[in-house]
Amino acid sequence: MAPYGAPCDGTWCLKCSASHGSRTSAGFDNGPSTVSFRGSRTRPFFARQWKRIKELRRIQMDSILPLVNTRRAVLKAGAHTQAGSPDGAHAYIDSLMNLELPEGRGKPTDEELVTLCSELLTAGTDTTSTALEWAMLRMVMHQDIQETLYQEICDVVGDRKVEGKDIENLPYLNAVVKETLRRHPPGHFVLSHAVTQDCQLRGYDIPYKANVEFYTAWMSFDPKIWPDPMTFNPRRFLDPGNEVDITGNKQVKMMPFGVGRRICPALGLGTLHINLILARMVQEFHWSCRDGETPDISEKFAFTVIMKNPLQASIKKRSRTLMEVKP
Repeated sequence: MAPYGAPCDGTWCLKCSASHGSRTSAGFDNGPSTVSFRGSRTRPFFARQWKRIKELRRIQMDSILPLVNTRRAVLKAGAHTQAGSPDGAHAYIDSLMNLELPEGRGKPTDEELVTLCSELLTAGTDTTSTALEWAMLRMVMHQDIQETLYQEICDVVGDRKVEGKDIENLPYLNAVVKETLRRHPPGHFVLSHAVTQDCQLRGYDIPYKANVEFYTAWMSFDPKIWPDPMTFNPRRFLDPGNEVDITGNKQVKMMPFGVGRRICPALGLGTLHINLILARMVQEFHWSCRDGETPDISEKFAFTVIMKNPLQASIKKRSRTLMEVKP
């Protein structure tokens, strides 16, 4: 079921993906993405970025708002169906239109509806793709780890392709993914939180509605928590007594998905995607450095913490057919 009660064509999806850049890039890529750029005081210093943001937002509004208005008209007419929708089915946008915001704010504005619909379609794509690129970088850099993972896949899966049901039986694969998320957390900050009333936090007065930013990546690099933290070592997650709960229900040693009530609702799906795609790529291809080159491990802050220079590698199909990966 489409979010708007009707199928969307490929052209629209491409536009929506492009407009998603309004929150992922927009030129704010030279520092942590948690810096707040709201307010007229900052705009003279970020004129180029603001211009880009406004253009991307215009594309987003032009792409999504007509679909929202179409669905609104359908609902106003008393119908819940439309071409391509199952009889009687409700779309995601129906629930948003029925929302009553707290503090007497009424219903979401068109701008808020567009943002929420866009996030439904695009949330998780940045973090998943970022984690996969870092994982493949580590496969290129650490041939022993790649071959250990490949051997586990061969032993457990055999000649068939890895499937989702196999993931729980591949402990080394899970360890590689966890170590990737620890050593290269896609987000170094949790998403912004605002307090609902005046309060104190560790001696600091936090006024009502103030945003509070938490830098969480430090946990991944703390030698008191992780021995030799800068070394990429998946086996640390396989040692007896060193099990790590990435949901934070038992203890908080890393926060790739947040913790508590605000934990990422797609944690299970996201980790499944990363595990499955990584397993398939290692199962089908051998990954190595391009001749005479050393992978660049430098980071760059965008919406997520990405590779400063995209990964370039030579891959050899396990049947010995050579091809090259381009950025």
